[in-house]
Amino acid sequence: MTAARNTIELEIGQIVAGRYGLLRPLGRGGGGSVWLAEDLQRARRMVAFKCVLPSDHDARQWTLMTESLEQEFRVLTRLRYPHLTRVFDIGVVENGGRYMTEEFIDGHTLEELIGRLSAEHTELICAQLLGALDYLDRKSVVHRDIKPGNIMVRWRLSPHDERHLVPHVKLLDFGLALNQQLDGPGLQGGTHPYMAPERLLGRDADTISELYSLAATIYHAVVGHLPHNLENKDPIALLSLPPVSFDSFPDEVPRSVCGVLRRPMARALAACRFSG
Repeated sequence: MTAARNTIELEIGQIVAGRYGLLRPLGRGGGGSVWLAEDLQRARRMVAFKCVLPSDHDARQWTLMTESLEQEFRVLTRLRYPHLTRVFDIGVVENGGRYMTEEFIDGHTLEELIGRLSAEHTELICAQLLGALDYLDRKSVVHRDIKPGNIMVRWRLSPHDERHLVPHVKLLDFGLALNQQLDGPGLQGGTHPYMAPERLLGRDADTISELYSLAATIYHAVVGHLPHNLENKDPIALLSLPPVSFDSFPDEVPRSVCGVLRRPMARALAACRFSG
């Protein structure tokens, strides 16, 4: 059984929900699309317009997509931190679609920058993401899908030297996130190669598994491949492999980054639970 198919197709120049002018597509995936849009009611503010349409999806897929969008908005409206994206609005598109608007970040994903970051920039990115995870921990929120594709990097003038640009990161896509104090079990999921081993055994995410995911993300960004290089293998194979010692990064990882990561990652790995 499919959801209703009387939905509009989004196109450049279209005004959606009476206020958002679509300028150009930014990406598509997971059953939805993201557009650069102009908020005509807020001094022409540029926003990322995330939209899911029910056409071509069965009823179960449509329910999961809308739940994910609503979950992301619900979680992010309670958060204020420099390295988390801000959300503005959620609503219904004409003829049945659902949308959410959030801060538009003009930059690149960390995935696009794999192997291209200097030691100084990698250290700054690590520190910013660790700060974001610390803030989320204090708010009892777990992201559950930390990976290079969910981290945006934009460049700003250095506050110490305006001749140089420095990275400023934003952690995106809270569609799987949970507020542990307010939410129920929520949607399951994540990206297997970046998930801590205990999550592959069915346990839900916590601060420890989030740190593991961050370690795998930084490792991939710097070295160019995942710690166990599982991109094209069965992710469950991770359970039969020895744990990666993030205390001994390969030579490609700058010493400064090792210093930033060593303590929290050692704590994360010590707490990983490999048995059922």
